[in-house]
Parts: sequence; structure tokens; C-alpha cells
Amino acid sequence: MTRYIVQRLFFIIPVALLVCFLTFMVIHLVPGDPARVLLGSEATPDTVAALRQQLGLDKPLFAQFGLWFWQLLHGNLGQSIQLQQPVLEAIIQRLPVTTELGITSLLFSLVLAFPLGIYSATHRNTWVDWLINVLTLISTAVPGFVLGLVLLLFFAVDIRIFPPGGYTPFSEDPAGNIRDLILPMITLGTGTVAVNMRQIRANMIEVLSQDYIRTARGQRFAGEKSAISSCVTQCDYSGHYGYRPTSRSDNRRRIRCGDNIPLARCGTISSFKHPG
Repeated sequence: MTRYIVQRLFFIIPVALLVCFLTFMVIHLVPGDPARVLLGSEATPDTVAALRQQLGLDKPLFAQFGLWFWQLLHGNLGQSIQLQQPVLEAIIQRLPVTTELGITSLLFSLVLAFPLGIYSATHRNTWVDWLINVLTLISTAVPGFVLGLVLLLFFAVDIRIFPPGGYTPFSEDPAGNIRDLILPMITLGTGTVAVNMRQIRANMIEVLSQDYIRTARGQRFAGEKSAISSCVTQCDYSGHYGYRPTSRSDNRRRIRCGDNIPLARCGTISSFKHPG
């Protein structure tokens, strides 16, 4: 396992370098001069040339990439043109809010995906299964910016339940923090509900088609008896007690009598004693 992880990390390095290089080159294919954009259309050519020299834009592309990568290795991500502050500083300032929003969006997606996926798997090929799949696919098809605008228009402008923007730290006002996160959380989490639901549904269908599940349904045991039924196809009844049932009726008779039945190779359950 360690060797596999090391190999994966080793292959990540050239891939990351290639992605950085291609991204750097594609950005320079965009029409326009960054120095001219920063200074405006009324800037003189001498001022534009001075800024290009200051930013290193007068050097060849490969030299610019090498300079950028060398600064990246030293933790210098450059200066944000729009924010007029170091990029690393801007990332650190916004990281807590981004992390909080990402975690809450993931939880919102899983809270919806788990019950929908399980219910859809246990009711396959029914109208409920069809309806759940259609609704989740629609949620994926709707772009996030469209859903966000609709939520703002309805809940923030018309009904005015939630604020249209802003952020309140949880330490200052927990209720305000939750209220500010609800609309962004729904906007980001709705798009991943379908993906998570489909994965959960597929896994549930695979598990429900296993032999031990079909045997458990055939046994029709209730309560604690389902523990035996779920493992009956994987168990070896020869165990500590020297007893091996010869038939299903013999097995059930032993259960009704409250005897211990060893269950080997059944996860963490080693023996089972029915309360009678």
C-alpha cells in the first residue's frame, strides 16, 4: 500500500507541472495586454512599458514561467491585480469561510442523497424510483448560478427570509451564521445530490443482490434472528461447541431453545444467543 501511494505521488509531480505549464500558456493566448488593462486606455506607452518591465511581461514566455515557478516554490503566489494584495494573503483570509461553506454543502448533499438513494434502491423500477431519478437529474442540469439567482429572488427579495449576501462569523452570532449559509449551501449542495444518490443507489442494489441478503429474506426471521439470517450463507457452524446443524429445522429448533450457535467468519459476531 505504501509503495502504491509513493508511486501515485511520484506521477502527480509531472502531471502537475504539465497542467501548470499549459494553464500559463493558455492565459497568454487571451487577447489584451495586462499592463494596458491595469493602467487604462489613457496611459502613455512609456508608462505601459515601465509596468510591463516591472511585472516581467517583457521577458519570453518560458522565462516568465520559470520565474513564476521559482517564486511558487518559495511560497510567493504573486500579487493579485484585482485585489491589490498578495495572492497567498487573500487565500488565507477567505479559506475559513470557503471551508465552512464546503463542509455544510457536502453535509446537505449527503443528508438528501442517503435516504433518496436507499429508498430508490429498495423500490427499484417503481414510479417512486423513476420520480427520484428524474428530480435528481433535473437538479444536476440546472446551473448553480441560475439556482442561486432564483433562490435570491424568491427567498431574499420577495419573501425576505434570508439575507441576499454577507457573512457573519459563527463565534459572533451562531444564528446569523447559519442564516447566511443556507442559500449558498443549497446552491452548491444541490448539484452534487444526484451524483451521490446514484452512487449510493448502485451500491445498495449491488448489496441487495448478494446471496446472503436473499437468504436473509427467505429465512423471514425477525428481531435478533436477522443477525443469523444475514450471515447464514457465509457461516461455518463447526465451532467451539462441537455442534453442526444437519438441517434448517434442526437449526431453528436450537434457536428456539436459546442455544449458542457459533458464527465464524461473520464480521465481529462470533456467537449468537437468542433470548428465546
